Amino acid sequence: MTTTDGIYIGGELVERGDMTGPRSARTVLSDPAVEVAVLETARGGIARRGLGYDWSDIAVLTNIRADHIGQDGIRSLKDILHIKSLVAERVREGGTLILNADDEQLARLMENPRVNCVKKRVVYFSLSEHHLLINRHVAAGGTAYFLKDGWIVEAAGRSQYRIAQAHTLPVTMKGTARFQIANAMAAIAAARAYGISREQTAILIASFRSELHNTGRANLYEAGGGYVMIDYGHNPDAFDAVARMAASWTGRKVSAIIGVPGDRGDSLIAQAGRAAARGFERIIIKEDKDLRGRKPGEVASLLRQAIKDEAPERECLVITDEREALRRELEGIAYGDIVVMFYEKLEPVLETLEQFGAVPVSEIEGLMPQLSFVQV
Repeated sequence: MTTTDGIYIGGELVERGDMTGPRSARTVLSDPAVEVAVLETARGGIARRGLGYDWSDIAVLTNIRADHIGQDGIRSLKDILHIKSLVAERVREGGTLILNADDEQLARLMENPRVNCVKKRVVYFSLSEHHLLINRHVAAGGTAYFLKDGWIVEAAGRSQYRIAQAHTLPVTMKGTARFQIANAMAAIAAARAYGISREQTAILIASFRSELHNTGRANLYEAGGGYVMIDYGHNPDAFDAVARMAASWTGRKVSAIIGVPGDRGDSLIAQAGRAAARGFERIIIKEDKDLRGRKPGEVASLLRQAIKDEAPERECLVITDEREALRRELEGIAYGDIVVMFYEKLEPVLETLEQFGAVPVSEIEGLMPQLSFVQV
């Protein structure tokens, strides 16, 4: 497996770092012991050096978002789609392409001649059982996954099969993390496309825990009677997705430590600040160690101004050092409070948490499950 954290072979980390480019893919694919390769394939690697493989059996595209505008000549969402759609183009004939129907760009992807010129099986997933594209696709005999009565359901033609109750999956934090429900659907769709049974897929997805199997991504820690959630999010959509989750944590004070990479455009940085202002009660702004061409304090100033414009009453502090920002929050954390930390470097954050005796947990105590109901 290749990820932004490193290369894993047989579950063992063999090389640490951002390993989402073609060189890393070739490293995994050249190992004679590897039978299945799961390759995180990033925009930067595609734009600069292409893919590290010729054809894939299964490809998953979860969303197309305005994260990289201002980098590598990218000026619009259309440019990002053009680059990332290469992953969809290179699904072999007879392979499976899994797409998020809730993403407007991906819902229309099969209209692209570069993508549909090779005959492949298309599977969609959506948080809505009433999604028009999903209904049309299933009616035509296709396969899709959606949320129905609180269950992740597999629909194949006229048949429907319950796979898992969304709020029971640890990664969904009792169903409050809607983005994790969507991610679970994508993972289930990929496992099923590979040929794993529904029963085994249900067992596997129920056993997946972020703090054990996906370090640094929506990981929850208990510290001093409060909670810290750490995540690698660094764009407006990530802030918004986590803020929507936090909005369902009723009766909890939720603060956020935020930062945005300096090589993003001013408008994107401002969007991120406004998203944070809408979603969190208290905001601490930090800056990345790697300023990526910006002057010290420049990104923090852009974020602070955007927060002030969006929510003048919002409490907002600037503590540019990431580790110091987390340390101060941990020193003052009250019982039941939640701090969301969007980090740049994971190791210093983990070291700081350890110093304060933080322990990983899979849920927030007393959090009520979020269930879906259908009016009849």
